[in-house]
Amino acid sequence: MADAGVVEDNSDGADVLSVSIGSSDGGWILDMGCSYHMCPNRDWFATYRSFDGGKVLMENDVACKVVGISSIQIRMHDGIVRSLTDVRHILELRKNLISLGTLESNGCSYRAADGIMRIMKGDLVVMKGLEQNSLYLLQGSTVTGVAATTALSFNVDSDTTKLWHMHVGHMSERGYTRSAYDSCVYHQRLADGSHIYLLLYVDDMLIAAKSMSDVNGLKEQLKREFEIKDLGAAKRILGMKIQRDRPTGIF
Repeated sequence: MADAGVVEDNSDGADVLSVSIGSSDGGWILDMGCSYHMCPNRDWFATYRSFDGGKVLMENDVACKVVGISSIQIRMHDGIVRSLTDVRHILELRKNLISLGTLESNGCSYRAADGIMRIMKGDLVVMKGLEQNSLYLLQGSTVTGVAATTALSFNVDSDTTKLWHMHVGHMSERGYTRSAYDSCVYHQRLADGSHIYLLLYVDDMLIAAKSMSDVNGLKEQLKREFEIKDLGAAKRILGMKIQRDRPTGIF
């Protein structure tokens, strides 16, 4: 896999990188060579802190300063908005680069096959890239001007709540579809034509299906990935008491 032409060069004792200049667009390149996440667009940063981070050496031998550092929010392939942290702001840079090395050092792994690169956190796909002209371009779009309610940081160990959100974002990999009306609801059509529903609220999950065996199957799958407590049959939902008519199955 070709990278974006970014390599470390510490020959003068400074933290210097070599970056090739190319056309700028709104996309992100998943890059093996760069040491940090980097971006030239000041208005993309969710927060901002001025930062003297050394210099970046362009291929035309022009040295450009790292002038800031902060996080950038990106809506990923699964619709989940995640936060890319410790992104270096470099004004003269012409590409937006995500450092695969940085992701690896923060507990992620990646693999590429058949023109698709998958970035994994455990066995959860948190990023995807599509190969184009020997580069892997991130499937996603930068979010600006709004706060992300389900942001995830890649340099902090995820707590239970964040892991739940990551798992729901990963359900699309397993045949689940996110509801167009409520982003907390996922559903999947089963072989018999019925559906299984998954509702996430903070760190609680409600599972509903016609067959209890389907519910148990999903619970066992979740138990392999998370430490969960089974609260049994739901008694209330959204503050409403559930009344079951067992002979008809209506509730």
